[in-house]
This record gives sequence, C-alpha cells and structure tokens, in this order.
Amino acid sequence: SRLLVTTRMRSLLRNCAEVDVDVLSRSDAMSLLLSSADVDEASLEEGSEERSSALEIVELCGRLPLALAIVGGVVRDSGQGFSQDILSVMKEGRGADLEDEDGTALEKRVIESSLRMVSGRSRDLVLRVFWFFEIFQEDVAVPIGFFMKMAGFLVASTSPQKAMSEPKANLAVGSALGTLLKCNLIQGSLTPGDSGLYMHDIVRDYVRNSSSRHRDSQAGRATWSIVRVSGRRGALGS
Repeated sequence: SRLLVTTRMRSLLRNCAEVDVDVLSRSDAMSLLLSSADVDEASLEEGSEERSSALEIVELCGRLPLALAIVGGVVRDSGQGFSQDILSVMKEGRGADLEDEDGTALEKRVIESSLRMVSGRSRDLVLRVFWFFEIFQEDVAVPIGFFMKMAGFLVASTSPQKAMSEPKANLAVGSALGTLLKCNLIQGSLTPGDSGLYMHDIVRDYVRNSSSRHRDSQAGRATWSIVRVSGRRGALGS
C-alpha cells in the first residue's frame, strides 16, 4: 500500500515531487461563480454591466475554486447580484501580492472581502460564530447540537446587555450558521445527525491566524474547558 500526502506548503515536505495544478479556465471559473451565486448564466445578457462585473470578479479571484465559491455564496446571500458595490468591496486591498509563500494571499483577501459584505442586524453574531471555529482542531466536523448548547454563550458574548431566551438564541445561532454556509465560509449540514459543520483548511488557517484581533482572549480560553475534541472528523465530545 502507498500513502499520498499533498500540501500547498513547499517547505513542509522534503524530497517530494511538485505537481503544478493550473487555475480554472475562464469559462469554468465563470460557471462555478454563477452556480455558487445561484445565478443562471442565460440571465446575464452579453455586454451587460452585471455580466461585466461577474467576469471581473472571476479575474479578481484568480480563477481559484475556493475564492470563487466564497464570493458566489456571498453574492447569493446578499441578494444584490453582481452589483458595483460587491465589485468595489472585492477591489479593496487589490494592491496585495497575488500569492504569498503558501499561495494563499489571494484567498485571504477574498475571505476578508466576504466578511465585510456580511450585513444585517445579525452581522455581529455571524462574525462571532465564524471566529468561534478557531477552538476546534483541524479535520473535525462539529455537530449542530454542540452549537445549540453554546448558543446562549455565543449570543451573550456578542451582546452582553441583550437578554435572549434559549429558543431564540438557538434560532439566532442557527441563522448565523446558515449565513456562513450560504457564503461557503463553512461546509457541512445543519441537519441533526448529519456529519456536522467544518471549515476548509485555508479558511480555518485564516481564522486561527487572525482571530486574536477579533475576539476576547479570556472568553476563548474559557471555552476550551468545555470542549473535548478527538482527532477524527465527526467525533466531538460534549
């Protein structure tokens, strides 16, 4: 038997073979963006402003699948279509290098742009739930039931002065998770008994590298005391 190990980090493995994987073609990238946004390509007229914006977003995403899926999910959740507002947010920070040593600078910029596009009264809770994923070990899917147990904590840590009953807190956290799923910032299912929720490794690494700027460290450390995580996906203790 043989074990195949893949990584985007050149410095992680020695004496390994490098395989160059090209980005998507322009047409395939456009199809992925539109399907993620739940937009029928036929509805975008040739030469229209919306089609032009979609094509520009394809290039801003570097035709990378993860970046395209995240932006498409945000477009779908916003209900604005491929508007100039979304395009403007995508262009923020455009001066950064396309890729860093790990090849992830562009995806980080797309994640940050997507987070800026989260709107509405529940924005703070959506972001709180997003950063909460930092406490979980990699390759672990978190059952939806765990988030329901933590709903009161998540709501209280977002709005300490806003009292909320347990059922309302559960609904609020469920809605926040639904928003993150629509934006492809997390993956999995909200259905009890399914595999649970988890993050793509690139998104999770972004959370771990950035979350200290966005959360109260004492609250995060306190959460560790109630979480037991095993090394296998889908096995999370309560």
